[in-house]
Amino acid sequence: NRKIVDVPHAINLFGEKVLLKKLKKRLRIYMQTHASLAAKSRLVIGGLAGINIEEEAWSSAGVIPAVELALERVNNHSDILKDYYLDIEWKDSRCASGFGIKGMVEHITESPPKIAFLGPGCSIAAAPVAETLPFWNVTQISFSLTSPDLSNKKKYPNIYRINPSETIHDPALLALTNFFKWERLFIIKHELRIFSSITESLHALLVEKKKSVDVIGFLNNPTSAIKSLKDKDARIVVLLMYENQARKIVCSAYQNGFYGSHIVWILRGWYSKKWWTVNDTQCTIEEIKKVITNVFYVDHVDYASDDAEVFGLTKSRFNEKYTELIRKKNSTIFKVNKYAPYGYDAVVMLARALNSTEESLRRMNKSLSDFTYARSDIAEVIKDNISNTDNIKGLTGVIKLDEQGDRIINVWLQQLQDYEVVDVALYCTENGSIELMPSKNFLWTDGRVPLDRRAKNDILLCISRPIFWWTTSASICGVFASFYFLWINIKQGSQRFFKMSTPPLNNLMIIGAIIAYIYVPLHGIKSCTMEVTVLNSILCKVDAFFISIAFSLVFGAIFMKTWRIYKIFTNVKLSKQLRFLTNKHLVVLVILLVIFDSIYLLIWNTVHPLQDRIEEVLVENHHAVNKVYFAHACTSPYYHQWFVGLVSYKGILMLFGMFLTWETRNVSFPGLNDSKYIGMCVYNIFIVTMVVLPVGMFTFKANVDAGYSITATSIIFCTTATLVLMFYTKIHLEKKTATTPTHPTMSVDKSVIGPTIARNAIGPSPTWKHCYP
Repeated sequence: NRKIVDVPHAINLFGEKVLLKKLKKRLRIYMQTHASLAAKSRLVIGGLAGINIEEEAWSSAGVIPAVELALERVNNHSDILKDYYLDIEWKDSRCASGFGIKGMVEHITESPPKIAFLGPGCSIAAAPVAETLPFWNVTQISFSLTSPDLSNKKKYPNIYRINPSETIHDPALLALTNFFKWERLFIIKHELRIFSSITESLHALLVEKKKSVDVIGFLNNPTSAIKSLKDKDARIVVLLMYENQARKIVCSAYQNGFYGSHIVWILRGWYSKKWWTVNDTQCTIEEIKKVITNVFYVDHVDYASDDAEVFGLTKSRFNEKYTELIRKKNSTIFKVNKYAPYGYDAVVMLARALNSTEESLRRMNKSLSDFTYARSDIAEVIKDNISNTDNIKGLTGVIKLDEQGDRIINVWLQQLQDYEVVDVALYCTENGSIELMPSKNFLWTDGRVPLDRRAKNDILLCISRPIFWWTTSASICGVFASFYFLWINIKQGSQRFFKMSTPPLNNLMIIGAIIAYIYVPLHGIKSCTMEVTVLNSILCKVDAFFISIAFSLVFGAIFMKTWRIYKIFTNVKLSKQLRFLTNKHLVVLVILLVIFDSIYLLIWNTVHPLQDRIEEVLVENHHAVNKVYFAHACTSPYYHQWFVGLVSYKGILMLFGMFLTWETRNVSFPGLNDSKYIGMCVYNIFIVTMVVLPVGMFTFKANVDAGYSITATSIIFCTTATLVLMFYTKIHLEKKTATTPTHPTMSVDKSVIGPTIARNAIGPSPTWKHCYP
């Protein structure tokens, strides 16, 4: 009277030949044990497994042989369910929610009542079944369901998992990140409900532990997800998806150049051992292997020790028998499944719970044979005995459940080494520790642990000592030369050539040159430290005053000389105006320029003081480290506005000076003017100030040596050239005329002089001598 299977459905499910083999086997078993079975009552389990699945679904057909092997062992055990024998009837859930419901309804509507349900193998098919079975007072045992949702006892009160939930991996993954000091992680999830649930659980745990977590999802095309990882410079990447989608991810990573020794991939351990070898992407196996150089697996421990026996089978003996059963079945449907030991242990746990239930019911004058879908009292006893499962020996280790009915189990931390999965460390779930396996260690492609982000190496750029001392030495020489020219100017001031070149203006020019020379070492003497100092802030203000005043003195003196020459040659009929071109008036005008600079800079530093600041000037990105270069800079609020204001008025002065120089370019009156050399000085100052100095100050921020060298060299060269042009020629000419007396002559070439002069003058004003003392 034993019902083996629904025959019409079984023919469709397994095929006629396979069914005949099953019938023969069951008949043989029946004939061998018919004497004992005749006196036993049959308890039927409703089995649900994904057999005829779609391409992307997960097959749990490989668990069926392990379940049948466990039933055979339980039924032959003299101390378990003495008055009963367990049997199972399978329905195909196809790893789909609709077929899961269909199989459940068929089980419920077919007799006899099912004492419990085993499966389905996929969470997507199991969730609606688990939500519905409580209405029929049926308990459900899982051998492979991992969805965190199923831990919700309010929604799924009757389901128990012999296999661990996905959430069991989360503390292990957290411990792994702590072990390697990874604080910044990225999660890529396939947009399916199961992976969304897993992601929510993992994300909540990581964020609670102060980890930086970024979640990126994709549905079909992972290219955008990979590009996002690349743009964000991701290093530690957790994949939550089925392995076919993982192959798409790593293929896309290869195609987008997102791979290398600096990237770590963390996967779930239920992937097949050679999951990357399936050729279902646009990448070759060799290309994919270039991506998976640093791969971790977080996988629960699925076997007990070799010598542990469970109903007469050790782990190795089970593997032998299981492999033999798989070989005898249809190889296109029944393949080796890593959850087979859990299927075996699920039957073991259920059998022991039913055995305890029978003992409890007998004390109440009841029995398991009284069970119907209306007997909630019996269902509650069954549930209580399953919930109290503690320290039962199984092939997957000691079976112990938590309050949610989930398996408590340790977790392997595995690494792909030479493209083989190696158990490197063990995470103990109960105490949260990581224990390295003997003679095992984590290996890295470049010999060091990857960082969760590029290391930041802060480098302060300072002026090198050789360059500083070279420019300082040149400046000191310039200062001595300036004092020499100052001495000559004072000593020879009454001589004709010096007197006619306006000695007071020359003195102001030399003072400006000395200030410019002093500016060079002051500009480079800032403290080379990563801290903002008071000394550097003071030097910022002093630098601004020195360079501005030096410019006003040097260029202002030259400008006034040019201005006087211009007015002399354009004011023939306005001789009264020449009274305001005396030395005294010109010196006052130069001093007014200096006063204007001082007032402007004082207001600037009062309203928005110049301060030393350390600025980031360059970032060099490498796989392992970001080199960030810093440099000291003088700045203030609205710095550019203040700077532009100061430079604008000086620029206008320079342009006007260029105009005057061009207008007087062909005036030749020895002794009266320095027109030729003044013009050279103006052109020199214009080029250096408007072209060279901005290049040194703003273009070479990331190369302080180059920037300082250009700035210092330009100032030294420009200042020295001005002094030489203005004084060396006079000294040389004075020596020459001392031996060869000459009389000054005046010539003006109307054909080549500036248009203004040509219109207004044929020579200097008759009163030009009044301009000179």
